[in-house]
Amino acid sequence: MISLRRHVRSLLVLAVVFVADTAHAQSAVNSFQELQAILQPGQSVVVTTEGGRQMKGKVLDVSASTLVLDAFDVSSLVRETRTFAPDTVTMIRRTDSIWNGALIGAGVGAVATWISVVRACSLPDPECEVIARLVFGVPMTIGGTVAGALVDRAIGNDPIYLAPSRASQAPVTVSPLFGRKGVGLSLSVRF
Repeated sequence: MISLRRHVRSLLVLAVVFVADTAHAQSAVNSFQELQAILQPGQSVVVTTEGGRQMKGKVLDVSASTLVLDAFDVSSLVRETRTFAPDTVTMIRRTDSIWNGALIGAGVGAVATWISVVRACSLPDPECEVIARLVFGVPMTIGGTVAGALVDRAIGNDPIYLAPSRASQAPVTVSPLFGRKGVGLSLSVRF
């Protein structure tokens, strides 16, 4: 049984490494002209304005000087057509459905279940298969679905546009700390 647990852990580690390797984010552009090549009409985005207000909506048009959205203002709960100029926008993020990530995660969980059942039972043994599928399948498939949805949610909303003043700032800053009683690191993450 120890070798089965080790096998399942190895599968989970490989799945996490594979997903993390393929989930690298693209770098954000810092002009609406570059944004034209990335955004297409009909895509869902979240626009953050200079004042910190967020508008979620579908792209109607994008040009070098404007972005037009069929927008839903999250703070006032009003739907309207909005036109944004580059100097009024600090960040634009794509929104992504989490269903594709959830389905991929469920598939990984199902494959891990199948491998676990094959390793745990001397096939054909229908009783062992049923028990092993319940014991391994339910948690692995649910866990895979949740993990896939969370990973998809995390990588699907990376900024695709950052205003030039924000684009030059690194998203993660690591600084050394030195003191009389020890040393350490200061980690700053910008969202």
